[in-house]
Amino acid sequence: MLGDCYFVAMIGALVNKQHDAVRKMITVQRNGDLKVAAVDLSGPGAASFLLTGGSLPPLAIPPGGTSTVGLACRPDATGPLSATATVVTDVGTQAVALSCLGVAPRLLVDPNQVDFGRVPERRASAPVSVTLENRGTDDLHLLALGIGGASPNDFSSPDLPSPPPTLRPGEALSFQVIFTPSAAAAESATIELATDDPLLPAAHVDLLGTGVSAGFSIAAPDFGPVLLGTTAEPLPVVLTNTGALPVEVTGVAVTGPSAAAFHLDPAGLPGQGGTPPARLTPGQTLRLQVTFTPAGVGPVSAPLTVATTGLGGLSSRLQGSGFAPMLALAVPGGGDRVNFGVLEVGQVAPPVEVQIRNNGSATVQIDHLATSRDEFMVDSTKTLLALAPRATTSVFLSYAPTLQQVDLGSFRVYLRGLSTPVASLALEGSAAPTGVGRGLGCAISVGEPRSPSSGAAALAILVCLTALVFRRRTKEVR
Repeated sequence: MLGDCYFVAMIGALVNKQHDAVRKMITVQRNGDLKVAAVDLSGPGAASFLLTGGSLPPLAIPPGGTSTVGLACRPDATGPLSATATVVTDVGTQAVALSCLGVAPRLLVDPNQVDFGRVPERRASAPVSVTLENRGTDDLHLLALGIGGASPNDFSSPDLPSPPPTLRPGEALSFQVIFTPSAAAAESATIELATDDPLLPAAHVDLLGTGVSAGFSIAAPDFGPVLLGTTAEPLPVVLTNTGALPVEVTGVAVTGPSAAAFHLDPAGLPGQGGTPPARLTPGQTLRLQVTFTPAGVGPVSAPLTVATTGLGGLSSRLQGSGFAPMLALAVPGGGDRVNFGVLEVGQVAPPVEVQIRNNGSATVQIDHLATSRDEFMVDSTKTLLALAPRATTSVFLSYAPTLQQVDLGSFRVYLRGLSTPVASLALEGSAAPTGVGRGLGCAISVGEPRSPSSGAAALAILVCLTALVFRRRTKEVR
């Protein structure tokens, strides 16, 4: 007689992992031994069940005795599994239903390959996200996670977890990968994973990328010395893509405390005033115009920053210096004026040489030389217009009166870019009636220029005539 049999279903077994054995107890209640020939396993999930431990058939159980047979589930698939255990004895058979739920982690890697493409050498690429997800029904243990392969040092992850975590069913982990090529060459590496996923115990993500030469030059001008109060002629800022990849220039700006001294022409300036970014192919250049207006004496510089995509922010410096004019005028015998004396109307005074000396530290450009009255004439045919520091040049002044009056005026030196003179010299001369001033030697020294119709002009002529009469009378007395 076959005794009652008890079996406990096995729930939560792991695929390819044996669940703890559950024992089946067979009790004999008859006079003779019960001979158990076998315990047969059958059904669709029979392969996932096995006999383990205990008293294994064939066996004989004496009257009143018991025997225990161990059964275990080692699922080969996930989900519900079932089979039948049939105990075969010499008095008949007994069927026992078996059930088991197979559970397991399932690793999903997305993506399984990352190609960064062409990246400028020694420049970090844009980060790419890699996701690990547990699509299974049991905890996924990440046993190892790291970057290896041919060029592991050029591929990095700022947030790769260490130590690797455990992912519960449905849980995911994402991290960033960056490629920073150290040379202009094709490179590769792998993200290597070890897990307890029975179907994917080892996984990897291929990392690919190519380093290319990256170059970008900024030719920023040095304006040199520029006269205070003037603006230098525009000079070009030349941006050149010297690398092997296209570069997009998204903005150009002058920064720093001296930025106001430099002005970029907004025409064609990338990223400003509605102008789109400039895309420079390898070898292509972009020319921008900049001017310099010094606000004070001394050197001036300001950073020129260029914003790009792929190369980040680049910079150079604009330079220049401001100087104040220091011109000195020298006349024969010294003094601060030229007195041509008294001439007859229609006569021309002999030329007087006036020296112009640059006492400053920078070359000046003489724009023009002028007098305030037409009676005073300038001969600048031998005058150097570009006057280096400590250099001297000459100009010749003359006087040709047209009316019987005192002529007061000035000689003026104008530099390029300035509307006001930087140096001046007082000029004097007077005209007497024909035959009166000849041999007179009468010189008139008057301070500030006045109108030729003033009383001072008449007085000056009267003084000269009185002196002439006095000299003649003296001769008669003698």
